[in-house]
Amino acid sequence: MARTIYFFLGLIIIALGVYWALGGSGAENEPVVLNENIMVDEPALNATVTNPLMVSGEARGTWFFEASFPVKLLNASSVEIASGVAGTTSDWMTTDFVPFTATLTFPPQPAGSSGTLVLIKDNPSGEPIYDDSYSVPVAF
Repeated sequence: MARTIYFFLGLIIIALGVYWALGGSGAENEPVVLNENIMVDEPALNATVTNPLMVSGEARGTWFFEASFPVKLLNASSVEIASGVAGTTSDWMTTDFVPFTATLTFPPQPAGSSGTLVLIKDNPSGEPIYDDSYSVPVAF
């Protein structure tokens, strides 16, 4: 009898671990870590976005130039449907993470279609070696 109880307790613990690992613990509210330089709080990966699209997160100060960097929204055909600037009011002249926000207004898209939010490292030099960007898939 004790073996059976321990067996079922073990199964419950394993099931809870799998549930937590797959995001059942509220992981949908955790930032999307794109790399060691940028994290996005909103929108979450594959989130259904509404107009206007509110974007927020943190990026290293090196991602900014004059406290901002470009962002754009692409539709399912990779056509740009909105563009804007992510900005910060914090000290961006640092290698630490700095919070940013952006708001993008876009035309209506077919319900259930997909798109991509693109965050682009500001590169005032124009040198391709300093280019960087990261994409977050979204749904409309």
